[in-house]
Amino acid sequence: MKKLAVIVYLGFLFPLIAGTDEYIEWRPVPGSSGYQVQVREVASEKVLVDTTVEATTLDVDLPIGKFEHRIAPLSPFGKPIVWSDWKGLTILIAKAPTVTDPQKIVISERKPFSIILAGENFARGIKVFLKGDSTVIPITNRTVSKDGKMLTLLVNPEKIPPGEYSIILENPRQKLWTSENLVSLTYSNEVAVVDPKKDRADKKNDLKDPGNYKDQKDKKSEDYREYLKSLKMSCPGSGLPDFLIRQCYKYHLVLDLSTDEKVSMYNYIRAYQGNHTERMRGYSYFDDTCSPLGPPMQKMLEERMEESAKSLDLAERQQIQRTLAAVRSCGPANR
Repeated sequence: MKKLAVIVYLGFLFPLIAGTDEYIEWRPVPGSSGYQVQVREVASEKVLVDTTVEATTLDVDLPIGKFEHRIAPLSPFGKPIVWSDWKGLTILIAKAPTVTDPQKIVISERKPFSIILAGENFARGIKVFLKGDSTVIPITNRTVSKDGKMLTLLVNPEKIPPGEYSIILENPRQKLWTSENLVSLTYSNEVAVVDPKKDRADKKNDLKDPGNYKDQKDKKSEDYREYLKSLKMSCPGSGLPDFLIRQCYKYHLVLDLSTDEKVSMYNYIRAYQGNHTERMRGYSYFDDTCSPLGPPMQKMLEERMEESAKSLDLAERQQIQRTLAAVRSCGPANR
């Protein structure tokens, strides 16, 4: 019996990849408590695999032949919510990830930051770790581009001590890439005490930042997307304004997400022009947060639903509807 690793494609998920190292992988569905997976033989329509899992990967052992699959996300009660159509399996080769020309990353402030790495073979289920002298820290907030050539990491350093860290990337079936001492966290190990008066003054100064669209009277009447185009963008290939970039390298960059305004802008850009995974995370941010960018977000989502609804999968349409309900319920008084 020949073992195969297969790709699983589900209409309301993302394109999926797999390899010859005996695994199935699919994209997560927000809110799902797990997945029921079925694989059947094409000729006989006999179901050979029928199981439930919590993760988005599953080992398989199939004979040579042609197969189809379908997947259903599970409700909190463990019941299938909706089945995908039966789809054929695509067989690919699992490879180790690689990063193009990695450069030293220095973080001097203990504030959330994002690292965008360029390279090859970033699998959807890739795992990412920061490895120090005595600790290994998983980075769970990561996004892979559709072509597998861009990896975005969002890091909250609140509980990460200063020091030198290696980055370890692990594709399914333990395909590894590592770079020694690539990240240097140089901030103090002490937790800063916030002075309320200074904090209020800092927030007042934030009104001068280009990210605070709400308080720029000469920009209020413009479409927020036009406003974004007016901001300086000097980091080649990033598509992001300098306001959001802490460090720019040839093949990767470090984002500055140190204020609410910057986080809101970044998530708006993700929702507006990101791939499916990035868009879903951008939507979720506005689903959970009453942001000053709620009105521009509402306008953009309403246009997207009107112009592109037929091209959106079920999960994205449902998430857009939830986000629209959330931003509408915030109201001007809560912004």
